[in-house]
Amino acid sequence: MRDIGKFRGLRTDGGGWAYGYLFKIWEQAYILWGTTNGVPNMVEVIPETVGEYTGKHDVNGKERLWEGDVIAMFQGTQRSEIFWDDEVAAWMVWAQLSGDTSVRKELLSNMISTSRKIGSIHDNRDLLSP
Repeated sequence: MRDIGKFRGLRTDGGGWAYGYLFKIWEQAYILWGTTNGVPNMVEVIPETVGEYTGKHDVNGKERLWEGDVIAMFQGTQRSEIFWDDEVAAWMVWAQLSGDTSVRKELLSNMISTSRKIGSIHDNRDLLSP
């Protein structure tokens, strides 16, 4: 079961990333992070940049991994984007394993010990370029 929880998204006002809870209405998305005098603290974010926290950290144990992040695996020889796969109900990456010429989906949790976060596809699309 997918545990819906923490989200992030790029603010529409150019103020960088916002972190908190996701609220969507019509075509708009907002990140909420608490209340002030009973009024929600929230900011509008670009819907296409919204990603959920995976609950995982990279090999260094410091970088939190989010949907849409790019990780370098196997001593940096391969890069992959983190995504949620509804079919298997798990966080996944695309991986080409040693001695295998095909690229396949692999559980993110299996790749953590050899992976480090290098950025987000929303900050730098070229991270996935060879």
